[in-house]
Amino acid sequence: MLRLEPVWAVLVSAGVLHPDSTSGRTWLGLVDGSRPVRTVLVAGTNGKGSTVAFIEAILRHAGFTTGAYLSPYLEDPGDSTWVNGRPVGTDSLLRALEDIEKLGGNISHLTSFEKWTAATFFFFAHHRVDWAVIEVGLGGRLDATNVIDPDLSVITNVSLDHQRFLGNSLEEIVWEKGGIVRSQTPLVTGLSHTLYSAAIRDRSPPVAVKFLGDSFSAGTTDGNFWYRDAHCEIAGAGLGIGGGFQVANAALAVATCRLAVTHLSVDAVICGLRDAKLPGRWEVHRGHPTVVLDGAHNEAGARAVAVELESALLPRPWIWLWACRRDRDPRLVARHILPYMDRVITTSVPCQYTWDASDLVGVVPLMHAGVQSEPVQDPVDALQRARVVAGPDGTVFVVGSLYLIGAVYRQTLASTEQVGCKL
Repeated sequence: MLRLEPVWAVLVSAGVLHPDSTSGRTWLGLVDGSRPVRTVLVAGTNGKGSTVAFIEAILRHAGFTTGAYLSPYLEDPGDSTWVNGRPVGTDSLLRALEDIEKLGGNISHLTSFEKWTAATFFFFAHHRVDWAVIEVGLGGRLDATNVIDPDLSVITNVSLDHQRFLGNSLEEIVWEKGGIVRSQTPLVTGLSHTLYSAAIRDRSPPVAVKFLGDSFSAGTTDGNFWYRDAHCEIAGAGLGIGGGFQVANAALAVATCRLAVTHLSVDAVICGLRDAKLPGRWEVHRGHPTVVLDGAHNEAGARAVAVELESALLPRPWIWLWACRRDRDPRLVARHILPYMDRVITTSVPCQYTWDASDLVGVVPLMHAGVQSEPVQDPVDALQRARVVAGPDGTVFVVGSLYLIGAVYRQTLASTEQVGCKL
């Protein structure tokens, strides 16, 4: 199992992961007569977190006890593990790790992400959640979350990202993400038929596949979300997570939940879509100035943000607060965002392998000579500088990195009125 083996061994030792020789599946839960935790595993380049949040909220409104696991966390590890829509807190995960060690699980050789994944799965099993909705960290095939055999798999989409680890072509990347597909598990996906074929190359196909745009469709009418498949039509729903690009994520979530729950009510879907929350996804905070947070960190994400900027009725001037990880080409994001901005403040995030602010600022004149820019190394100081430059009537866009959003999130909440989402 290569990199999966350490997490597998720890969770088996802790008594919450169970390889079943009869069914051939590995399930999560306790051997005490209670029902195993049912799971949804969500992979994809963009939209994974939003899709997880929509699925979790719909299942919660359908009456289930829910768990959700998201990646990365914004401020603290406990932010990314939820039960019934609320973060469990880092202390709960640390206690779970202590319990795992007491039960014989050796966590000393695990990476940080593997430890939090093991703690989360242990926590879900012992709190007997009905459904756990889990976001893949990176890729899929070798990700720590892939130790379970899910009841449902979702692949949102694929674009070029993390090529160092996943490959240099869409076909290579989608094959890595296709590692979460199981022959006995339905798949819901936003992939094209061609990329789906690449995802399951040399693999047994899933028992059923639901394609966005083929098996089901979605859109908006007068600002309200609608969903349609062969047996169901839902209209008039609002989405609790901002951005027009959420339509596809919400559609994938509805299709997934309709497979998960035999008689899913329309009310559960509408209430779940409305109440779903996820920080840092086109999250608008009204204030003086207004602040918009979005974690778009690759070209596909930046392209989606540019569509929002095209029609955004937000006050000028527009100031972009920008950080970018060193394993990404900043030009791919800048070419979509820069044309809309009046000024750019570059910054860096300590311990997150981001470009130095003074290096990143050099990208701006190369891509758009008419936009002024300046570096401010510390992200909190950079946010304050961006606010000063925007003035009380302007807008600051914190876009380019979820790590940057995590670094300035508390300062944003302290001085604005939230219009978007909040944990």
